[in-house]
Amino acid sequence: MNLQPLLDASFAVQFHVLTVVPAAFLGAYVLLTRKGTPRHKLLGRIWMLLMVMTAISTFFIHQIRMWGDFSPIHLLSVVVIVSCASAIWQIRRGNVRAHKSALISAYIGGIFGAGIFTFWPGRLMNEIFLGGSAGATPEAVRHSIVAAGVVVALGYAYTMYVTRFRSVPRRARNVRSIENA
Repeated sequence: MNLQPLLDASFAVQFHVLTVVPAAFLGAYVLLTRKGTPRHKLLGRIWMLLMVMTAISTFFIHQIRMWGDFSPIHLLSVVVIVSCASAIWQIRRGNVRAHKSALISAYIGGIFGAGIFTFWPGRLMNEIFLGGSAGATPEAVRHSIVAAGVVVALGYAYTMYVTRFRSVPRRARNVRSIENA
C-alpha cells in the first residue's frame, strides 16, 4: 500500500476519502445492528452526515469528465443526498420500510457501488492499494466493470436479506421458526 497518491491529491479528494472511509464502516454497522435504539439513532445521524458530506465533496472532484466537469458519479451523489433526505422525511412520518429502503440504497450505491469503481485502473484507490495498473487492456477494464456490477448486486441482495431478517424482533423470529417446523 502506497499512501503517496492520496497525499498528492487535491484537498477535495482527501476530504472525500476522510469522510467516505468512516461512512463505509459506520454504515455497515448501523445496517447490521438492532434498529430503533438510541445508539442506532445517534450513529445513523452521524452516518447520514458523513454520507451527505461525502456526496457534496464529489462536486469538487472533476477527474472523470463526461458532461462538462461532471460524470455519472455526480449523479450518484445526487441520489445519495436525495435518499438521505427522503429517509429523514420517511422516518418522521413513521414509514420505517421506506426509511430503510432509502438508506440501503444510499449505502449500496454510494459506498459499495461507487467504492468498487474507485479500484478501476487509473483511479486513486487502484494506485494506493494495487500499485496502479497503467498497462490495463480494454478487455480487462470491461471485465472489471462486469465484476463490479455482480459484486454490487450480490452486496445489495445480501444487505437486503440481512436487514430484513434483523428487523424482525428476536421473539417473533423464534415463534415463526417454531410454527414453521
